[in-house]
Amino acid sequence: MKLILFHLLHSPCLGAPLWPPVPLVCTIHDLILLDEEIPGGCARLYFKTLIPAGWRQARLVLTDTRFVRRQVIERLRIPAERVVSLPLCSRFEGAQPRAEPPTGQPAFLLVGSVEPRKGFATAIEALALLPAALRQDARLLITGHRTPHAAELISLAQRLGVASQVEFAPYRAEIEQLYRSATALIFPSLAEGFGLPPLEAMSLGTPVLLSDIEVLRETYGEASGRRNPGMFAANGAGALAALMRRVLEEPAFAAELSGFGREIAAVFTRERFAAGLLAAYQRALGSA
Repeated sequence: MKLILFHLLHSPCLGAPLWPPVPLVCTIHDLILLDEEIPGGCARLYFKTLIPAGWRQARLVLTDTRFVRRQVIERLRIPAERVVSLPLCSRFEGAQPRAEPPTGQPAFLLVGSVEPRKGFATAIEALALLPAALRQDARLLITGHRTPHAAELISLAQRLGVASQVEFAPYRAEIEQLYRSATALIFPSLAEGFGLPPLEAMSLGTPVLLSDIEVLRETYGEASGRRNPGMFAANGAGALAALMRRVLEEPAFAAELSGFGREIAAVFTRERFAAGLLAAYQRALGSA
């Protein structure tokens, strides 16, 4: 039997060991679970106590953003020198961006688990605020893990008279095609650790409209000294509706968003991520 010796362990998500036998690197994508209500005593103990205890054993903690890095330092009391931010990259890096906007019925795409913090209700409210001539042709496609919150969104859409224009679909392998065929991606989230769907959509040339919260501003708020024109106030259905209308009525604005997004995506490369990861491993081993 061949014996394999490991010199370092990287826990890329939840579940870091409490007593690692080798230097440990952990990735903490966000601390959202620490603020959520978790049913069941055992589940609460695991997510709110044991997982953070495992994170504290790491020689080095990686976060996707500086925003989460600050949270980890302040809330978990992990020394700043042991926490490094390493932004993610798009799996569609290098793919040919779409050459032309899609034709046919306008479809605004939303990607993510169907839960309140994703802000999908704001997108439904914004759809209802569009002028009748635009609203009757447009639709929202929500793709992601469906939870009981979906029933609340369906009820909201019914009250606002847009239920027939809101569609739910499971997250699926052809997500790249959904990005490419969307009029725009809407990302109205209220809490994130990074927010990967906007980067994926941007790397394919799809216009992106996203909420102006701190963590998304860090990654998507600026390019070449220009402020992102596709950002709107969190929970701001009226502001989002105005941007949706501009995307539908102004091809130049949609093209501006597409170009801005490609500029953002060009920064967050696999090469940059790989170099940062290798440096993190070397640093963790060097402190052993």
